[in-house]
Amino acid sequence: MSLVCELFEMPSRDLSLAWALLGQLGHQRDDRIGPVTLGRELLLLAHELVDQENGMTNASMLLNGSAATFLWGVIDPLPSEYPIDGPEFGRLDALMWFGITTAIFVPVGAVFDSDDLPERPAFMRSIPDPLSLDTASRGFETFGDLTKAGRCSEELAEIIKAEHSVQAAGLHFARAVEMFERGSENQRAKLARDRAVAATTPSSPFFHRQPGSLASTTISGSREYANLRSKLRLR
Repeated sequence: MSLVCELFEMPSRDLSLAWALLGQLGHQRDDRIGPVTLGRELLLLAHELVDQENGMTNASMLLNGSAATFLWGVIDPLPSEYPIDGPEFGRLDALMWFGITTAIFVPVGAVFDSDDLPERPAFMRSIPDPLSLDTASRGFETFGDLTKAGRCSEELAEIIKAEHSVQAAGLHFARAVEMFERGSENQRAKLARDRAVAATTPSSPFFHRQPGSLASTTISGSREYANLRSKLRLR
């Protein structure tokens, strides 16, 4: 999937909000760091601060900055951030993270309204922000990365499951299983199948800056993500 023709008139990335937020926490600006890396750092810091004094306010500002930064990664990815897979892969990865982050603030059928977000590209304007995960999944499938396609579908399935029901999330869990199986990721497929009916919310190594584990295959299905959503969901 190439979105270049839809994006050629969009502005160049502006990561000043991300760096302003990180600067307040002692980080030095380094323009070699791309938008997805910055957005993930803001998301991690939101988790780390949300339960501290003034945590909800501070975490909300960090997540707002995270969403804006991921959207810049969709509009204008930094090629050096994805030296092997390339900027189109990076665009899809940013789209995945944008869907994950905005679903903390708004329900799966809504759009996150923030003055700090750049204008969305045309292909994003007709869909709710959390459903960017489905767009990313289908883009990764076309790109040939079936593991990432399955990951996006599983992330969306966990969001829908938490908001609605196992039944409502079923199609996305089924797509995740299909993508993993087509990509010969049979263990991931089994875990996605199990997660479709599981009542637990496991801890995610991501939020604790630890190596990934198959024990928790998604961000959005974790207890840390659920905590952020319960505290920061816009009413």
